[in-house]
Amino acid sequence: MAKYSLNKEEFFIEDYNKAKSFCSFLPAISGKFGLPLWCFYVNRAQGVVSLGVKDKDHSLLEFLPANKSLFSVFYQGFRTFLKIDSNFYEPFRIPRKSPLRQVMKVSSSFLEIEEENKKRGLDIRVRYFTLPSSDFASLVRIVELKNITTRPRDLEIIDGLPGILPYGCKNLFLKDLARTLEAWMQSYLNKELAFFKLKVSPQDIAQTIYIQGVNFYFSCFFSKKNEIKFLRPIIDSHLLFGEDSDLSLPFNFADKKFNYVKKDLLLGRTPCAFSFAKLRLNPQESFRFFSFIGSAEREEEVVNFSKKLSLSWIEDKFEENKKIIKEIQQKAFINSSLKTLDFYTQQNFLDNVLRGGFPQRFGDKVFYLYNRKHGDLERDYNRFKFEHNFLSSGEGNYRDINQNRRQDVFFEPKVFEENIRLFFNLQRLDSYNPLVVKSPKFIFRDKESFKKAFFEFFVSELLKKLEGMVFSEFSLSEFMRFLKENKVSSKLWEELIKRVLSFSKKVEQADFGEGFWIDHFTYNLDLVESFLAVFPDKESELLFKEEYSFYDDFCKLTPRRKRYYLKDGYILQKDFLGFDGEKANLINSRQYFKHQLRIRDKDEVFYTNLLVKLLVVVLNRISTLDPFGRGVEMEAGKPGWCDALNGLPSLLGSSLAETFELLRIILFLKEKVGKYREKKISLPSEIFNFFKDLKELLQESKSEGFKDSLDFWERSHTLKEDFREKVFWGVSSEFYSLSLGEVEEFLELSEEKISLGLKDIDYKRLPTYFINEVVEYQEKQGFIFPLKFKQKELPIFLEGFVRAMKISPPETIKLIYNSLKKSSLYDKNLKMYKICASLRKAPLEIGRIKVFPPGWLENESIWVHMEYKYLLELIKAGLYEEFYREFFNCFICFLKPSIYGRSNLENSSFIVSSANPDKKLWGRGFVARLTGATSEALNILLFMCLGKNPFYLKQGKLILEFKPLLKKDLFTKKEDAVFILDNKGKPQEFTLPKNTFSFMFLGKTLVIYHNPQRIDTYNRKAKVEKIIVRYANQEEFVFNSSQIEEPHSLRIRDQKAWIIEVFITSG
Repeated sequence: MAKYSLNKEEFFIEDYNKAKSFCSFLPAISGKFGLPLWCFYVNRAQGVVSLGVKDKDHSLLEFLPANKSLFSVFYQGFRTFLKIDSNFYEPFRIPRKSPLRQVMKVSSSFLEIEEENKKRGLDIRVRYFTLPSSDFASLVRIVELKNITTRPRDLEIIDGLPGILPYGCKNLFLKDLARTLEAWMQSYLNKELAFFKLKVSPQDIAQTIYIQGVNFYFSCFFSKKNEIKFLRPIIDSHLLFGEDSDLSLPFNFADKKFNYVKKDLLLGRTPCAFSFAKLRLNPQESFRFFSFIGSAEREEEVVNFSKKLSLSWIEDKFEENKKIIKEIQQKAFINSSLKTLDFYTQQNFLDNVLRGGFPQRFGDKVFYLYNRKHGDLERDYNRFKFEHNFLSSGEGNYRDINQNRRQDVFFEPKVFEENIRLFFNLQRLDSYNPLVVKSPKFIFRDKESFKKAFFEFFVSELLKKLEGMVFSEFSLSEFMRFLKENKVSSKLWEELIKRVLSFSKKVEQADFGEGFWIDHFTYNLDLVESFLAVFPDKESELLFKEEYSFYDDFCKLTPRRKRYYLKDGYILQKDFLGFDGEKANLINSRQYFKHQLRIRDKDEVFYTNLLVKLLVVVLNRISTLDPFGRGVEMEAGKPGWCDALNGLPSLLGSSLAETFELLRIILFLKEKVGKYREKKISLPSEIFNFFKDLKELLQESKSEGFKDSLDFWERSHTLKEDFREKVFWGVSSEFYSLSLGEVEEFLELSEEKISLGLKDIDYKRLPTYFINEVVEYQEKQGFIFPLKFKQKELPIFLEGFVRAMKISPPETIKLIYNSLKKSSLYDKNLKMYKICASLRKAPLEIGRIKVFPPGWLENESIWVHMEYKYLLELIKAGLYEEFYREFFNCFICFLKPSIYGRSNLENSSFIVSSANPDKKLWGRGFVARLTGATSEALNILLFMCLGKNPFYLKQGKLILEFKPLLKKDLFTKKEDAVFILDNKGKPQEFTLPKNTFSFMFLGKTLVIYHNPQRIDTYNRKAKVEKIIVRYANQEEFVFNSSQIEEPHSLRIRDQKAWIIEVFITSG
């Protein structure tokens, strides 16, 4: 029976081959100046099952979905064949009766497996990590065999891969034409180094495209004199397996007369990548060898690399890899009485980075690294992509990156408003946005900026070459390639990157992707609120600075009349979007900032401020309410947060979740507009007229008591569709001034309109999604005109309650909490909350969610992301006891690994609920790590550590106040020695006293809460008695108050403080 344990941040699984199966991956982070390699593993055999660079089209080990990986790893993954005193043995298989000890060690930065076989007299360890800070991408595999007997053993070793893919094998060919593709393959040896590639592209086209790049494999060990020795390579699997095509047994090797034959060339067949060694091991002696499996642009890079290898270099690279990951995780360091919570939080931060990116500082500027679209063995549907260059980052979906960057300003204040600008600038004038967010590009627009950036660094010839590149859009990866190709000293790289970030203009990059989701607008206000919690003194600048634009593309929403059609007696929707070729040509003809909306007759980018951007969202969404004034319609063909309701848009679906979020934006704007009432905003005529007309309609509707919601629906939608048609080609140069007083009136009318639609909502059984069925209609000129609707509620979803909590008073939230406990959303067996109630009575047409088994994927499972959103709203509402009651039941780190089925330091997207018919699956986690739950967990921890809005203004001055919301049980009960990396990356030891809770504030300042009386810090009697601030220059200041005023509040926010000690007492 499998046993699970935790040693510091390393998770151990004993007898892992018989444990519940799971899938995971190495982080694919190789540092700023390294090339990432993706590596997926399972807890079977030797772990690693899929491997490659860039994407699925650049695999070394074919990408396989989880269900196929779990059995194929035994044959297609790494294999070790041994002959011990002539007796054949393959370790890491599923043990039968043999007394084996098999252990898997899961770490944030590496994977390790071990097999101790007393019967065979061997202990075998395998460790995997990815090579950091290198000119090519490689997996490093370290194998160590130890003789644990009292007599010498003669060993023959074959170790490696039964199959490796040559460079150039695209995923489509592997899936459909794998046999045919072999004809293009060539594998060859350069001494003891093996290389694999296709000769030319196998595409059926007239042009011959030569494959540039190689995959490689080689193994080495080091003598007692530290001299490098290479193991003998094998690239033809027939030499081992003969005609055994199932790869189950290497018959030729198992034969006692096996003789190694070096074969230098293999053509027309899939190669293998094995190494052979023959040696004698004395008692307690070990043999350790190192294998490198990767991809390079040129063969010479690998050859030169192999000549410089040393044992100390490899060991240093392993430590460097650990350090890179540790430096990232340290931003979210905490030290509590619960070590699983401490390590879980750091793992959360790492996984959050993998989806949202890491804000890497270059001076006072930041650039996001390491993010990628979440793709892994269980998310087999996603085409993940890693930029294969220095400063690597990938692309991801708008919602995912947006949510996972929500708290970044708390971990790296130099992010400042960057994410607010990015995600608001990607919104179109209809309030929708492209799905795929890419790494930004840059451009120099004037010679003066170019001179300031580079003149002191380059000779004139190189400046001319550089000028040819940077006066067009370029990526930082392309810039790094230029530096490498022109042999610019690596000592200058960081300074030159800083110059690019400082003097160039950033150009956001995005793609339409697959459509427009209705919930994407809801996450932008989170970014604004996070920013203002750290920079409240920058509010006016944030709201009124004219630096925001609108995204421009050639996609347009189809008007209602053209979407409606009749099928089997029901009015449905289809053909939600159209694409305009003429507009596409116009965008492509632009020289700069192609996707920024223009002022039509000037061909200038239309710039405005954040307040106007938010107002445009309100204008669009208030005129997208359903005919009952309750939900926001799914007019663009995609649902909201719950993607699996993919059929609901066709049923004229709408969502109350987005209505709550719309009201939240209105309330935010009302507060800010009231505060700056004397200011005015400037609007192009189209937005101005849309505003005026919609306001008049709201006033007219109000005068009639908002009784005719269908009339409002018809007229508001017509205004919106007319507006969108007018601005499709840009806005006019005719601008009008609008007072914020008038905006305030509009917002009040909008609030009243929404509140009326919510009037009859039962918060004990809150609906989230609706089907709006047309029950009466007319046909005119081939179009359908609805005359009457009937609204049907879907079963309850947790999301509706969560979104409602954001704009509800504490007493309503307490009502929701008590109601949920009694509802069908509460899983009494697991003490957790399901994503939705039973969908048994819902129609199949709502989407794939209905097809899934109950308790699986989005159908009635514990969807951790939404459950964590619920917990976040509890602590934000001040329901602290209720929060902690759920916190200790729901947080992943407190689950039993034997039930959860994997490391409880890692999130899963969903946990199988007790709605599932298979009891053995209850409580088990699936689809791991790259989930929005990481963002919610970090948000929760920040609230626990800081309370709400740690920075605020008092009489115009910045105040920092620590208001922790920590339960007494979280404070340590003994001294803890911890290591924290200093500014130079060197570990410094700290002794943290008992009765403390510590965390990293703003990414650099260690805050230590002292709680000698061990009280709940949210208790009314708890108060901060004293604060000691120590700066990096050894200055120390004492504050006999809970508040830190200027200039220290400013210095701390600027990350100048090294340690802050906060002393809490019972008042």
